[in-house]
Amino acid sequence: RGVSAGSRPRSGVLVPPHNGFGAEEDSRQNCLSLHPKPPKANVIRLLENKGKLLRFVGKLEHAVGFDVERVFTVTYFLDTDELAIFEPPVKNSGRTGGKFMERCKVRKPRSSDYYSEADLFLGARIGVYSRRFVLVDADEFTVKYMEQHPEVFPASDIHRIAAKLEAADLDQVASA
Repeated sequence: RGVSAGSRPRSGVLVPPHNGFGAEEDSRQNCLSLHPKPPKANVIRLLENKGKLLRFVGKLEHAVGFDVERVFTVTYFLDTDELAIFEPPVKNSGRTGGKFMERCKVRKPRSSDYYSEADLFLGARIGVYSRRFVLVDADEFTVKYMEQHPEVFPASDIHRIAAKLEAADLDQVASA
């Protein structure tokens, strides 16, 4: 059990925190090897979801003053699990609009996990750059996609919704 003479104890690799330059996965690979290789991508997911986007309309959660009227397009890229947030320009508003956040992977607040497609649904609240967005609307493709994948989006499962409504109806009849 002890360390024998002539053998050295193995030390683990200590990966420093990400400094903000480039992708975190690339920085981690640079710490693991002298000849870093690009991180392995999920090729099947890339091929199945190439070009598929989930688009939501988002508003700032605790907006005050002029920010109340701001509307954002929150786009989730299914092939790479990346988010992008764009503010469309509004004429005569004094705001030029444009990119709020470039396409990248985003960590959940106070967590080491990244946002996934299951975290995005109508009514969801997402935290990005110390701002909280409420997803208030979605495009037609996104709604159909959520309905076709009830295992990922339980709030879009028609059978589950019908069962809840039926249970609520029974409770209401029983209390009357």
